[in-house]
Amino acid sequence: MTFMATIGTAPVSFGIFGDVAVELTPRQLVDAIAAAGYQATELGPPGMLGSPEETAALMAAAELEVVGAYVPFDFDDAEVVFAEQIKHYARTLDELEACGTAGSLAILADEGSDLLRRTPRRTSQSGLGWGPPEWDRVADRIQRAAEMASARHIDVSFHPHLTTFVENADEVDELLRRTTVDLTVDSAHFLLGGMDPAERVRSLAHRINHIHVKDVDLGAVPPNETAQFLDVDEWWGDLAAPLGDGDVDLDDFLDSLAEVAVRWIVIEQDRDPLTVASLGEVIAGESANRRWLEQQLGARGWSPPRRA
Repeated sequence: MTFMATIGTAPVSFGIFGDVAVELTPRQLVDAIAAAGYQATELGPPGMLGSPEETAALMAAAELEVVGAYVPFDFDDAEVVFAEQIKHYARTLDELEACGTAGSLAILADEGSDLLRRTPRRTSQSGLGWGPPEWDRVADRIQRAAEMASARHIDVSFHPHLTTFVENADEVDELLRRTTVDLTVDSAHFLLGGMDPAERVRSLAHRINHIHVKDVDLGAVPPNETAQFLDVDEWWGDLAAPLGDGDVDLDDFLDSLAEVAVRWIVIEQDRDPLTVASLGEVIAGESANRRWLEQQLGARGWSPPRRA
């Protein structure tokens, strides 16, 4: 089967996640993504690159398409917290709209909790997940967020993620049962959640609209008896590995992608916050990840889409 997707990247590959500060200016960051050879990227936190108009201008100047944006929510928190997060989400939608919404994605995710961040790789029997009342509330909020994006002709995806309330197979299935949103399958986070990423792609192909290719060193996840005393930032930067160097069976995962029709395949290698001193090393690493994936997909019938 011929792969038609465009390979993109994401801000986490350049050390940007949440509200963590980096030394680079918006222009330096965008130029770094382009220098690594990417034609497309997800956006970072709202306002990271300036106003929606400034964001669109930076993307256009670097000839970068916008894949979408990752948007975490505390979905089960108080309504006042959700209402405040919706305001930030609306800003992200403004940015996607300014950049051109055709094919872009609002990639929703749960934010998790401090307890879950101290209990990585929990099981569905841990007693730490949502019960029916929480799921009722969360499903309604996810649908509300999805409808906001749909009203602007922006597609929606949901990203199951380690140390969150949508992490393992049971929780992914419950999400799909209770909502109409489709999935972002992240090869590393699905493995970390106790799933076989390739098997889940094959079984859920009709509900998948986005792909994150990530490799991971399972040995970097601290045991729960240790993690409870650590801040997640102390070990998160060591979790992702260069593509092909970690514990994900990427051969089988990439084979499974023949089952899905997605516009984007995004490479992620989460890193510690980017500095000016580390910029060259990060560009080289992300360029190597891109070349590795291009070679692997090329062997499976993929060729780079032509620029318009």
